[in-house]
Amino acid sequence: MTFERTREGQRNRSLFYDVDFVCYVEGEDGADEGDDIYFWSSVFRSIWPNRSVAFLCRGGKPQLESLANDVVANDVEGVVVAMDADYSRFFENRIIDDPRVIYTHGYSWENDVYTPEITILAHRALCMRAEIPDQARLCHSQHWERIQRFLRQMLLSDFHAFRGGGSAVDAAKPGKYIGRDIDGFPTFRRDLFLTSLAAANSGLRPRSLRDCLDIPRDGVRYLKGKVVALISRYLASACAKEVSGAKAVSDAHYRHICIEELCNDIKVDVPITDAAGHHRRQIERLGASLVFA
Repeated sequence: MTFERTREGQRNRSLFYDVDFVCYVEGEDGADEGDDIYFWSSVFRSIWPNRSVAFLCRGGKPQLESLANDVVANDVEGVVVAMDADYSRFFENRIIDDPRVIYTHGYSWENDVYTPEITILAHRALCMRAEIPDQARLCHSQHWERIQRFLRQMLLSDFHAFRGGGSAVDAAKPGKYIGRDIDGFPTFRRDLFLTSLAAANSGLRPRSLRDCLDIPRDGVRYLKGKVVALISRYLASACAKEVSGAKAVSDAHYRHICIEELCNDIKVDVPITDAAGHHRRQIERLGASLVFA
C-alpha cells in the first residue's frame, strides 16, 4: 500500500523523507526533476531557505486536484499541493481555498516568470551588465505593448473554446502561432492561428456566458504559458542583440535567469511584480497554518 492511499500514510510521508513537509507538483508521476519541481522549489526556497521540502511529481492537473481534495477533506498535515491555476479562477468552485493548496498567479508557472517586468530585469544578466540601460527598457516596453494585442486575441479565442469543451491554442506547439521578423522580434502568425481556430470551433457545442464568472483579459497572465514563454525568449534575445550585441539566448539559460529574478522579487518586502506578491502571500498563509518541529 502506498503512502497516498490512506490518511495516515499521507501524514507520515514527511517523516519518511525526514522533511518539514511534502509538496506534490505537476510532472511525470514519480519523477524527481523537471520544470515544475525546479520552479516550485525555487519559490519556496526564496521565502523559507532553511525549511526542508520533498517535491514529488504526481501527473497532471486532474491528479493534483484529486490529491488536493483528499488533503483538505481528510485534514492531512505535512502535505502541500502546488499546481497551475489554468482557467480555474474563472469558474465557480474550481479553486480549492485552503492554505495547503498553492496555485500559480497566472495560467501556469511560465506566465508568472516570463512577464514584461521580469524580462527587463533579465536583460542585465543576459548582457552581463551592472545596470539596465534605458534603451533596453524602451525596447522591451515598446515590443510588449505591441505584442499585447495579439496575445489578447489568442487568449479570448482559447478561453471561449475551452468553455465549449475544446482548445484553440496548442500549448505543445507555440511555434505554430509565433514567428520572428528579420531582427528576431516575435511576430503573430495570424493566418495559421485563424486556421487552427476554425478547426477548433467546428467541433464545439453551443456556449453560454453564464457558465463562467468572468472573462480573462490579460494575455501575458492567462494565455497558455508555453506561448508566452516563447514570445518572451524571442523578445529578450532580440533586445539583447539590438542593445548590446549579445548572441542568441538559450531556452535553459533564459528560464533559469527569469525564475531567479522572480524569486529575488519574492524576497523583497514590496515586490514589483504581481506574481511575486501572490506567491509571497500564499506561502505566508501556508506558514501560518503549519506546525514546524
